Amino acid sequence: MKNIDAPCPSCSPDEPVPHKVLKSMLIKCEECGDVHTEKKEKKVPVRVIVSMGEKSFRIRTLLSGVIRVGDELVMDDETSGVAYPVHISSLEVEDKRKESAQADEIKTIWARAIDEVVIKIAISHRETTESVEMKVPGTGNMLLRKNKSG
Repeated sequence: MKNIDAPCPSCSPDEPVPHKVLKSMLIKCEECGDVHTEKKEKKVPVRVIVSMGEKSFRIRTLLSGVIRVGDELVMDDETSGVAYPVHISSLEVEDKRKESAQADEIKTIWARAIDEVVIKIAISHRETTESVEMKVPGTGNMLLRKNKSG
């Protein structure tokens, strides 16, 4: 049986909790045992500012569900079709920063590209110091949740 995280109308209407998929759209809450239909959340366009090294650029992507600071996602730029693995740094909701929010409430997502990052290293040789920049993979714990849709 497949497991998913989804809001439960009985015990957790605002936060996703573990559920077992019984069939098609029918799910059972593992917290309280309530059986209900899964609500498919509509994807909405969200502005994302992606920092990649020294530069930043803006993309628009379609998202649904709860987005959290610290999430690692693959975001598709709906304009260019390019996908970017990113780490969510900050969420702007109205004119405030929040730790988590529903996609339809988010004004801007601030993210850092994690496919490849530049690490700056200083190597000391007695009286001299050499600065080196290395490109390395961005992270080892990529969740690869494609736009929160599975």
